[in-house]
Amino acid sequence: MEQVNKGVSIPEAVWNLTKSDQTGVTENVDTKVTWDAIDSQSMGVHIDLSNNRVIALRGGTYLVGAHMGLDPDGGSAKQDDTTCKIFKNGSEIVSVNHEYETTNIYQQPIGIVYKMSLKANDYIEIYINGSVSSGSAYSIISSRVDGKFEDARFIGVLIDD
Repeated sequence: MEQVNKGVSIPEAVWNLTKSDQTGVTENVDTKVTWDAIDSQSMGVHIDLSNNRVIALRGGTYLVGAHMGLDPDGGSAKQDDTTCKIFKNGSEIVSVNHEYETTNIYQQPIGIVYKMSLKANDYIEIYINGSVSSGSAYSIISSRVDGKFEDARFIGVLIDD
């Protein structure tokens, strides 16, 4: 880590990506989340927005996370369950699943955080999979209409090299 003012360290690999809404996501299909903007990035990672992935330029242990919301398309549809997944080099590494016990669920956020080892040139991506009680598609949303969460994000930091 690089030392700056009075012993404060800045990680050599850090990123923060955001996205706008992603509509027409097919139900029960692993779908790669598309990222629109780079809020911050250090020299230790490469952000490939055309392939929606982060590439580690340094090996080490990373803390990786993402959060976003899902909203079933078509007014009366409600969410049944949602899964958020972290993929490393094209394979699923970890996932988190939310199953909803009520039929009146919509615009629910989901998040995932995971500590993982990456080698130089490993890449990571975020996938989402969901089902709805009626209809066949949903949208990944960047914020809820009631303001209960804002800004869909994909974040990470090198915590040990």
